[in-house]
Amino acid sequence: MRRVLALLLITAAAVVAAPAIASGGEGPELDVDLASPIEPLTFTATFEEETCVEGEFDSLVLANGNEIVPISATQNDENPDQFIFVLPSGTPPGTLAIEIECDDGDGTETAGDEQEWAALGVTKTVSGPAPSGAAFTVNVDCIGSDEPDTPVVEGFVGAADLPPDFDVDLHYGVAGGLHYVYVDELRACTITEPVTGGATSVSIVEPVVVLVAPAPFTATVTNTFAAALQPNFTG
Repeated sequence: MRRVLALLLITAAAVVAAPAIASGGEGPELDVDLASPIEPLTFTATFEEETCVEGEFDSLVLANGNEIVPISATQNDENPDQFIFVLPSGTPPGTLAIEIECDDGDGTETAGDEQEWAALGVTKTVSGPAPSGAAFTVNVDCIGSDEPDTPVVEGFVGAADLPPDFDVDLHYGVAGGLHYVYVDELRACTITEPVTGGATSVSIVEPVVVLVAPAPFTATVTNTFAAALQPNFTG
């Protein structure tokens, strides 16, 4: 079953708008959610109960209006109404929109939805003669708030599905690298490094990051290893 899925794109002469995917108020509803704060970047798309049966399906995924190819798109073995999309870790954050056409047992049903999200990219760099087996753990502790007096932040809309407070560990080797933390509403995230690999010093650029919009944010953790002192022979 291969069909072309139509997606409603809203544009204006001086405004760049996120694509709107919806079922038009008729037929089944689809709910797209960010599934985890850590890699792999995973979204679920769930139809209302007893819409889909197990079988072939078509899907269209847009990141900020640009079509992307998921690493995988699968139907949940235990719940045929739920579909799981794993995306490249560096997918541009903002608005993720998904439209699905599934088998309902008699024909097909099509629906779409979107989710706003932000990403915090944490880069690890290592300077100096680090041991080849050095390992590092960066902790990202994120706090949200559902208090009545919490200010509304322009940009994030819709209900959040991740817990308001969570902390995650990001693991790196001596080569360093880049890992991501993902959120679906306002978070203040504190970055520390509980496992430094024996580094002489640690520098964290942006140790506290407030993710206030569906956008990319960055931080850098640098571990410096001092060179061993060489004996000074004279005579």
